[in-house]
Amino acid sequence: MQYHVIETEWGFFGFVESKRKLLATFLPAGQQAVRRAIRAKFPSAIEDESVLPDFQDEVRKYFRGQAVNFSVSVDLSALPSFRRKVLEACRRIPLGQVVTYGELAKRVGDAQAARAVGSAMANNPLTIVIPCHRVVLSDY
Repeated sequence: MQYHVIETEWGFFGFVESKRKLLATFLPAGQQAVRRAIRAKFPSAIEDESVLPDFQDEVRKYFRGQAVNFSVSVDLSALPSFRRKVLEACRRIPLGQVVTYGELAKRVGDAQAARAVGSAMANNPLTIVIPCHRVVLSDY
């Protein structure tokens, strides 16, 4: 398991990967704050600046305001089944579109699970890559 912290237009962004798959992202903050957050959650991760170079380029473009469809492979296998299904469905929401929590619940097969979808969005380990910001309230 490796991690890296890169400088972006918005601050320092961190990510953790294993076997060339993204496990977690850490939104921009101060460099030391991001490193502490990574070490707290993944104490055995080793820093390696060479990991996922294409993803690093995509992240920098994203924080410069460019439209990016992240191509990195992700690993959601440690998550509960329902949460994994929700996040996978969320990742398929096209750039520039939004869906409601209820609509995303329908897409994963449980129209009554809007609140559980909200919980999955609130606990998204791969922010920006899995675009939880594209999921909105029904009165949006």
